Amino acid sequence: MSFGIMFFALLSFTFSCSAYGTVAHPLEHPCTLFVEPGDSYIRLFGPDWLRVFQANSNMAFYDKSGRLTQNPEKLVVGTRLNVPAGTYLTRRAMERLSRYEEIKMAALNAIREAESFLKGSSQGRSGVYDQAMDLLNQAREAAKGLTSGFSNYIEVRRLAEEAIRCFRIDYDLREADRRAALLRDRMKKEKVFHADQIGMLHKQRSAILGLVGSMLFGLLLYMRLERKKNLRREITDWLNRHQDRLDRLMIKR
Repeated sequence: MSFGIMFFALLSFTFSCSAYGTVAHPLEHPCTLFVEPGDSYIRLFGPDWLRVFQANSNMAFYDKSGRLTQNPEKLVVGTRLNVPAGTYLTRRAMERLSRYEEIKMAALNAIREAESFLKGSSQGRSGVYDQAMDLLNQAREAAKGLTSGFSNYIEVRRLAEEAIRCFRIDYDLREADRRAALLRDRMKKEKVFHADQIGMLHKQRSAILGLVGSMLFGLLLYMRLERKKNLRREITDWLNRHQDRLDRLMIKR
């Protein structure tokens, strides 16, 4: 180890505990931190900076002139630092890990919410559904850490929320199709019902017309028979009234 690094380590022990303060308990599991503006090994890990520096010794640091350097303070924004288990973190690092966890949980919750739509989307898959599945698969892959930086969880959440919006659009479209199908069935049933009603009315009208016709025919027949009876009665009455005259005429002959 170079003299500069030893001197830097000595200074870190004198200033880091009072200036930055480390947490009381070391990390139980290794984690990853990403360098942000204003970060340094001391500000992130306090007295344990050397442990993290050695764990990331394969990284190259460059000074302002572009020359390779061993100065641990030369951290590039966005650099991924692997933090081994047992490392003590400063409040700055702990707050960042807490922020990472919040971002991660929000992203994973968005994925779970998107996956909840899969149960009701097994039928009638549309282009919107396929687009939602593509976004969801991208979010799943990003959540596995296939992209670098904690910002991948921000992208995971964005992809998952886009998938949720597409799933909701697909659900609304399928619901609209279902309601339209129900409306068509209802209209079809009502059409058949009205056709049956119209057919029944036609039958009733035909029956009424037939009954009225029969009644009229019966009435005409009755009137004709009554006319014949009346005529026969009139002839009989006339004959009865003129019977004596007819008898005399028959005698004279």
